[in-house]
Amino acid sequence: MINSIPSSKDRAALQRYCDAIKTQPKLIKRDSCLTWCLWGKGGHIYAIPEANTFYLYCAPGTVRAWGAAKKLLHFCEVTQDGDDEGCFRLPVSPSTVEAGKIRQVAGLRLRRSVTPSVRRNLDKGKATRWKREGDVS
Repeated sequence: MINSIPSSKDRAALQRYCDAIKTQPKLIKRDSCLTWCLWGKGGHIYAIPEANTFYLYCAPGTVRAWGAAKKLLHFCEVTQDGDDEGCFRLPVSPSTVEAGKIRQVAGLRLRRSVTPSVRRNLDKGKATRWKREGDVS
C-alpha cells in the first residue's frame, strides 16, 4: 500500500482536486481511519499524491443505483466492482462535464462563484439583516 500514513500532501492534493471539480474545500475531512478524503453524500474521494491518482469510493446502496453510477462515470476505470458498491479511478484533470458527473455520483455540491458585485450585495444584506427595529446605527 502506497499511502500508509495520512499526510498533509493528501489534503493539499484534495484541495487542488476541489478546484478541478469546482466543489467546496470545506468538505475535506478525515474518515474513520484518519485519512484525508473529500466527503460527499454519495461517496468519498481519496488522493494518493505519490501516484498522482484520485479514487472515488461509491456506495449507492442498490444494485441498480451502482449500475447507473458506472454508466454515468463511463470515463473512469472501475477498480473494485462489488454488487452495490465499488471504487473508480478518477481523471486527474476532468473536463467540466466530467466534473459535474463526479460531483453528482459523489454527492458533492457545486462551489458558489462569488463575483465582486455579488460579494457587495451579500455584504449589504448581511448588514441590514441583523438590524432590529429601534436600533440606531
